[in-house]
Amino acid sequence: MSSCSSFASFASLFESEQPVGQAAGQAAGQAAGQAAEQAAGQAVEPVSIDEMSPKEFITRYRTDRTIGKGAFGEVFAATDLHSGLPVAIKQVLNSEQVRREIEVGMRLSSRNLCRTLAFTVNGPHMFIAMELIRGIELSDFIDQNPGFFFQNPEIFTLVVRDILRAIEHMHTLRIAHRDLKPENVMLEQDAMTGEIKRAVVIDFGFAMSVSEIPENAKEGSLEYIAPEILTGLFRKTEKVDTWATGVTIFCMMYNAFPISSRHHDKNKYKMEVLYKLSRLQGALQLPLYNEGNPHICKIREVVMRCLQVDPTHRATSTELLAMLS
Repeated sequence: MSSCSSFASFASLFESEQPVGQAAGQAAGQAAGQAAEQAAGQAVEPVSIDEMSPKEFITRYRTDRTIGKGAFGEVFAATDLHSGLPVAIKQVLNSEQVRREIEVGMRLSSRNLCRTLAFTVNGPHMFIAMELIRGIELSDFIDQNPGFFFQNPEIFTLVVRDILRAIEHMHTLRIAHRDLKPENVMLEQDAMTGEIKRAVVIDFGFAMSVSEIPENAKEGSLEYIAPEILTGLFRKTEKVDTWATGVTIFCMMYNAFPISSRHHDKNKYKMEVLYKLSRLQGALQLPLYNEGNPHICKIREVVMRCLQVDPTHRATSTELLAMLS
């Protein structure tokens, strides 16, 4: 993690202001303020949509430091100068996929989904202001804390329930996430104690309305892709997310994949996984551990209902939530 020496480097990207077109954004301060008042699982009421020019954007937000950098672009921790609240700003190249991600993000209003607050376009770059989640990626937490969720079944249930609430909200809108995995779940932690407060699903780069998903869609991370996509028998359904949810929870339990391959080559990996899937009788079996705890028993049942090879036998997110009650 590196620090930004000043706001100038960020603002310099806007020196030649371009037309914004249909750029729009939510009022960031209002949205962040509302989030703190929501009870677990409740939707956040949408706030008014405002149009933002690049000049308005850099006047509204002050970058504080860089918190991520990669081939996709750069992410800054920033401050909303209207409200004083922290936000994250992602700088990426403008593309159809990024625009789709923003369009999806603007439709979502759950405390368990990272909210898109505002965006603007300047030349080839797009800048997106989002809710800043103070915490750790679920994938990193799993690696750093082996066995934690078995040892803390109440927190395990909280995280699983929050993930399911996020997916249920998307599915209610007939949107599929299509890339659910521990890397795309943030655990918000208490700044003083490190206690997990909530789980938040992030990254809607592959998300889209179910009706718009191509029949030959192959997007997503290989270890989490549902069998019907691997076999080419994909039906337009949100249940690809249910399978990925099951794999994610399995990783939380055992820090391993339910089905894996020794091959790094994508095609060989796919062939071995398909062979293993063909030998299953309906659903994967889970190793036994801490079976006497009622929370663990319910979560095991959730995973079993997620990891049904036949998607018609897979539970919906709403059904899975009911199993945890």
